[in-house]
Amino acid sequence: MMTPLAQRKIMINKNRMQQTSLFSPFSRSNRRHSYMKPTRIHIPVTSMPRQLLLKQKFQSQSSKYFRPKPILLQSDDDFYSEKFKLRHHPINGLTWKEKVGFVQDALRNQFTLPEKQNVIERPSYVEKPKFLRDRVDSVRNYVSDYVRLPLPINSNPGMVFPRRHFAKMEEVADLGALFIDDLLDYKEMLDRGELPLERATSREKGQPLCMEQFYRLLGVCRIPEVGRDRLELPLVKSDPEEYEELVVVACRNHFYPIPVKAADRGRLTPGEIQGQILHCMIDAASAAAAPRVGLLTSMQRDSWARARETLIKDENNRTNLELISRALCILCLDESGGDRADTDEDTNGLLRAMHGAGTRYHSANRWFDKTVQLIISQDGTIGMCYEHSAAEGVAVVRLAERALARAEVADRPAPPPALLPAPQAMKWNILPDVMYGYLVSTYESASLRRFRNGRVDNIRSAHAAAHAWAAAMCTAESSPLNQPDDGQKKVSFNLYGEQKKLELFEEAARKQTEIMEANILGRGIDNHLLGLREMARETLGELPPIFTDDTYKQMIDYKLSTSQVSTTTDGTFMGYGAVIPDGYGCSYNPKRETVIFCIASFTSSSVTNTEAFRQSLEEALDSMKLMFQARKVEA
Repeated sequence: MMTPLAQRKIMINKNRMQQTSLFSPFSRSNRRHSYMKPTRIHIPVTSMPRQLLLKQKFQSQSSKYFRPKPILLQSDDDFYSEKFKLRHHPINGLTWKEKVGFVQDALRNQFTLPEKQNVIERPSYVEKPKFLRDRVDSVRNYVSDYVRLPLPINSNPGMVFPRRHFAKMEEVADLGALFIDDLLDYKEMLDRGELPLERATSREKGQPLCMEQFYRLLGVCRIPEVGRDRLELPLVKSDPEEYEELVVVACRNHFYPIPVKAADRGRLTPGEIQGQILHCMIDAASAAAAPRVGLLTSMQRDSWARARETLIKDENNRTNLELISRALCILCLDESGGDRADTDEDTNGLLRAMHGAGTRYHSANRWFDKTVQLIISQDGTIGMCYEHSAAEGVAVVRLAERALARAEVADRPAPPPALLPAPQAMKWNILPDVMYGYLVSTYESASLRRFRNGRVDNIRSAHAAAHAWAAAMCTAESSPLNQPDDGQKKVSFNLYGEQKKLELFEEAARKQTEIMEANILGRGIDNHLLGLREMARETLGELPPIFTDDTYKQMIDYKLSTSQVSTTTDGTFMGYGAVIPDGYGCSYNPKRETVIFCIASFTSSSVTNTEAFRQSLEEALDSMKLMFQARKVEA
């Protein structure tokens, strides 16, 4: 029998339901990050025919409030059809001429040539409305989100709140606590089914309006999957008092989960929430730089889905993602900065709300998959970013304006009578191979000045010896994070000791030197193959199969272009851009005490990230330093 503190997680699909249990987050044995997992339901952002979905029955059409009772029905029964007879989103049924009629004047102004106007009046394809009708029969809304573009700018709206002046950091925490306290009130109202039903005020006056969006704001997250995302929603419970809630505070790219309500102790007071937020701000200010995991949520959706699959292979990362997914909201606490000098205050506020003002400022301090992100900056910029697939603006604006209005008239949160356990920042197991996880074709210049008119050939550094050493360096050397300390001695096993890493490094360096010497002595392969390819093009008129094969194309797809460019004058350095749209350029300049790296990538690419590359490079160099220091000690 499940205890009152146990809770089910139901994974609903076509064939089965699985149930697992966890204990309360407030139990002594399970306090850190092991919060009670909610009952959740997964709904695809795009179509998934006949999936089981959560439905709710309602009392009476004339009732002022509706009180949902959770039941499971097939998806062909519309969410509100039981009592209110709401229809599916219809297909308009217009003919091609009728459709063109709506925009004909604009089209004729753009296309003045007769042949172009013929295209308008007689399309070059045969309409197949049945395709769309089939989709209507299989999904609840045939215009569900097909787009795989990144969420910031392309999809997620930003909302700007009135600017404030904060004299001290406690005032930032005060406002954050008041916002969260109101969201808890709002969520409890939804859980009790007391949201007033809205009705049409013009055409078909009095018709009930669908309120489903209002229930898809808090505790909701969009989960990336290749080809199609899904929404993860909390399942309605029969007793609202059984809910356990948490929020996640993002500060300086750290993410702090804070339990704000538990079945065995109730809600935190605004003062207690303020204390938890304040601790996050103080802790983040003194903590080491956090991995910029939040930036992953700004990637193209399929790319983020693949990166997420890599992340969740680690149990600690998987727990972090689950906590973020089920949190009521993300409270983003930004530092000052990020405003453009040539832009007015309102525009700067909207840029901060939409995307965090870019990777140089606050974009990594976001989780763009989360439906509700409240933003409070120390310089007084306040706003919200919301993920659009769950709801339209009307539901979000109502939530935001209610929180703002109540914060304006609320008293400052009273100090708590006793301090609660301090929230802990999420720890991420992020290694360099999490970014890509494989070697790519690289270009490292090899000088050919030994020969007349010699320029360069290519030192190919992506070889088996380099891969073996890199894999050894990326192997975890410590016990798993968050492992409980029971006072007993533990034996940690490391597949690669420092001596083994050194041996693999020396083998990789030997192989690299061998390739370099062959190139500078004129025995490289790239110039030779290039000459053969162009001669074949000139003499044969076509390329032999070897040069059209995907293997050759991948071989010359230089995602990493590096070169040693040494300078002797202080303050001078040279850099260059990437040679392909989704690649990196990285020159390096060895000095007596330092090495200058100049890293570049295209800002238009959703795959590359210069800042993440820089951070990974620094971590790799630090690891190499420890490896060489170990050799020195052993010697």
